[in-house]
Amino acid sequence: MTALRETVEELGLRRSALHPLGTLSPVPTATSTYLLHPFLVAVAAHAQATPHPGEVDVLIRMPVEDFFAGRVPYRAVRFGAHLSPIFDFEPGSMYGASAHVLEELLTLYGEVRGLGLPEPTLTEEIPWQ
Repeated sequence: MTALRETVEELGLRRSALHPLGTLSPVPTATSTYLLHPFLVAVAAHAQATPHPGEVDVLIRMPVEDFFAGRVPYRAVRFGAHLSPIFDFEPGSMYGASAHVLEELLTLYGEVRGLGLPEPTLTEEIPWQ
């Protein structure tokens, strides 16, 4: 219910336009001891988002296929045996817990559609430092 309430408040979508599908994997955050618990929601095709200016700086819209076609720059930083994804968009980079959630969502979508994400370009540039 919290995720739905926040979606309504932050994106200005009507609750009736949101259809919960399930959860994704919990993701640890680097800046706290909390876990991020992402929920996946289908948004009705007719729904119009009106982001709340105090909550959302930029709303990025693009076809999901752009990720699989390599039209979204996809990098990663190696931390020991793990890779931390970075997606580059016009307004800036997405990294950290948000990028891990997006990467899992894209991986699941790709499995259903028979698509694979391109391999990320390894980088030593860490955008959050």
